[in-house]
Amino acid sequence: MHFEDGSPYTYFAPGPGEPPARSVGWLEEGHPFTIGRLPTGVLDRIAWRCAFATTHQTRGIHRCSLCPRDAYDAERECYLLVRGERPRLLGTREVWIPGPRGVIYAAPDLVVHYLVDHAYLPPPDFVEAALRLEDALPFGWSVAFLTRAEVKARW
Repeated sequence: MHFEDGSPYTYFAPGPGEPPARSVGWLEEGHPFTIGRLPTGVLDRIAWRCAFATTHQTRGIHRCSLCPRDAYDAERECYLLVRGERPRLLGTREVWIPGPRGVIYAAPDLVVHYLVDHAYLPPPDFVEAALRLEDALPFGWSVAFLTRAEVKARW
């Protein structure tokens, strides 16, 4: 699913009281995106959101179309691993990050994978909004492709 960074968010209709949102990080094969280095602290804050503050649970799993086809197979999925916590399956939820002037940024939870594994560099306003978030994951988290059997065996 691809939406241009900064475009009006349209994946789900806004719920009662939800402000209008802007799309960020909806990457898809065949659509160019900016790559680069994130300022220190941004990734840990976005990872915290992906682990503990998601919204809009979906019924299916969206897989990364940027990864080589053999990264996923019939069994393997992308997980966010946080020390001391059960793995979080990525590709099933969204993270919403408040920005300046009442703007809300809506990103798929796979955004943490795009940042780590594909060097995705979100728009500056989104990066600035992420830096303002208070919560951040401490050292000791990662993104990994695991089978459900591996997840059950370890956790």
